[in-house]
Amino acid sequence: MYFSAKITNSALTFLVKKGHDVERIYSYTDVPTEFLRDSSCWLDVDDVESFLSFIEKEYCNHFPGENLIELIGHTCAELNSWGALDSVLKMMQKPQDVFVQPERFISYFVSPPPPIGGLKKDEDHISFELPISTDEFPYVTEYLRACIEALPTFMNQEMAHVIWSGTRIEVNWTSRQVNFFDGHVHGHNINPDFMQSLVTALEKSEKELKERNTELVEKNKEIARLKVEAENLRSSSFNLSRFKNVEPPLTPRKRDKIKNRLSSLRGEVSRVADYLARAQQLITLLVAQDRKSPQVKEAMRRVDWEKVTKSYPHLLDQTYKHFEGIVDLLNSNDDFEVEDLDSHKRSQVQLSDVIDKALKKVTKGRDVHVNRLYFFNDELPLYKKDIESVFCKIVQKSLESLKKDGHGSLRVVTRPKGRLAEVEISDTGLGINTEEFLKSEDGETIDNILKKHRGRLNLTSKAGSGTTYVIDLPAR
Repeated sequence: MYFSAKITNSALTFLVKKGHDVERIYSYTDVPTEFLRDSSCWLDVDDVESFLSFIEKEYCNHFPGENLIELIGHTCAELNSWGALDSVLKMMQKPQDVFVQPERFISYFVSPPPPIGGLKKDEDHISFELPISTDEFPYVTEYLRACIEALPTFMNQEMAHVIWSGTRIEVNWTSRQVNFFDGHVHGHNINPDFMQSLVTALEKSEKELKERNTELVEKNKEIARLKVEAENLRSSSFNLSRFKNVEPPLTPRKRDKIKNRLSSLRGEVSRVADYLARAQQLITLLVAQDRKSPQVKEAMRRVDWEKVTKSYPHLLDQTYKHFEGIVDLLNSNDDFEVEDLDSHKRSQVQLSDVIDKALKKVTKGRDVHVNRLYFFNDELPLYKKDIESVFCKIVQKSLESLKKDGHGSLRVVTRPKGRLAEVEISDTGLGINTEEFLKSEDGETIDNILKKHRGRLNLTSKAGSGTTYVIDLPAR
């Protein structure tokens, strides 16, 4: 079952008309903004319910004493957020024409249209059963209830009264509703046959749009499923054809042999260190006994003895650390990470894959919400490792700018832009000094890599309002 984006578009339009910023709503949901604002689109039932729940929670304080979802539904005639349905309703002569056909009105908001049961009608009352419960979808049913109450306002008449309890809906209206305008001034002068044909045409267009959008939603779900399967396949399999000289994973026996040889090598390095320490003691004794002749001084200069004595303790310490690191790796259950031999060559690369890999690396172990909206799905000619480094550095900088309490989110959008592919990475952090970042080592590295790709970076930041990085890359 799906709910219409007329619902989400109404809520967004209402808040914008009231002067509220709705950007944080887009970062909350994974549904693309274009879908939320398209009245002909169909969205998953849970996404719409969660969307209205978030709006109620975030904006109810701005409307004290009001039921915000009900208020949005009651203003439906003013919002013009329902597409063709707005025109259809405004051409109706009386509310009864809509109320007596509840299945038609409900079909504009629920797909596939649910069955209507227990229908009872009289002159100014109608009741019926709908398999959509107020317990399961409290916010959507509240919105639809308010909309049904407000339907007469499309004909400039008083609101109806609707009770939606569980799955039972009762609609009451007065059969002698008073028109808000003087009947002598304005009247319905449209030919009934013409109006009916126009309504039929609009409904046909609405139905076709609904079918196409339903197909689009299903295709998007299938694409998402295939992407997950492809990612799982990549993680669970190792493509040896790309690494001609790669050995199979080490067996326990081979690991033990390597550890034994490392232990022997460490012992030999320790003996060399001992010999060097004795040589240093000997030189010290000679110098102390005034035996530092010109010949000895020249010999010490030639071997750069002073540098040797200063450097070898640090070099020895680093060598021991390398030994310990290799032994730790051998003791772990992880296999050695093998670098892709083609990673530094320019090749056709899926942009979203590179971004996902960078996000996974940088956000690993951190509780941060990342909203991904990928509208560019083509491959680009990239130096994969370099461009991944760019995204890693930018995402890392965004995470560093988030508030100390950990609250905040990232939003990553890809979109076509003429002959370019645009990547927009924005955060809700505290903002950064843009000039300082661009002149930093990371900023210069990013600039050099983008120049190598014939790309560019645009950076904007505002204290307390976050930072936006826009990267343009040639699409061919």
